Amino acid sequence: MALRAFRFLVFGAALGLSLLTAACGGTSVTPRDQNPQGFVTWNDIRPPYLIGPGDRLAVFYRKTPEMDETALVLPDGQITLKSTGVVAVADLTVKEATVRLTEKAKRLLRDPIVTVAVSEAVSAQFYIDGAVTRPGAYPLSGRIGVMEAVAQANGFRDEAQLGAVALIRRSPGDKPMLRVINLRGFLEGGAAEKTADVPLAPGDIVFVPRSSIGELNLWIEQFINKALPFGRSFSYTLNRDL
Repeated sequence: MALRAFRFLVFGAALGLSLLTAACGGTSVTPRDQNPQGFVTWNDIRPPYLIGPGDRLAVFYRKTPEMDETALVLPDGQITLKSTGVVAVADLTVKEATVRLTEKAKRLLRDPIVTVAVSEAVSAQFYIDGAVTRPGAYPLSGRIGVMEAVAQANGFRDEAQLGAVALIRRSPGDKPMLRVINLRGFLEGGAAEKTADVPLAPGDIVFVPRSSIGELNLWIEQFINKALPFGRSFSYTLNRDL
């Protein structure tokens, strides 16, 4: 999976994540936060879109419309425009890209007024791992929820812990947020749980834990700790209903 999916999680050193699970088969498990550290409070405000390779940008110049053009973001994250030459735009928001292109355009234009729009969001993806049949990165086209994301990954594996599916998202302030979703309740059709399936945003990470703590720790070791330099730590506990 691409490292840019986790840009919002990088704080500078190693992330430690621990989960405790009920080991008894068939016992219902209810997720409960236990002071997660390194995560900000969840909110449903969608983070700004980050431009990525494959996206197509439309660039408009109010004072000089003859300079208007579209540009494809290349695999190296750069575009080439008549007014700016080669400019890196990957991992920028539209607002940030507008500022950068405006500054670069000053080499050729006087007081340019630039507007940038994403005309094709090819790089919009979500990531899913854990106890699903086909983990990986998938294109995010339209409005889909966590349950449909699992369906795109060809469904749950037998050992999936449906009551505690983790969703990690970049906040509008570029910090990580954690939400745990009870897809078991959603599938069983409880009225209160019908609202539990959260619409995904580009860059979201869905993790379906297994019943085995050993398998979960292996995923964390391979997918998180060895891939990225993390700094903060947090704990999350799954508690058996009594």
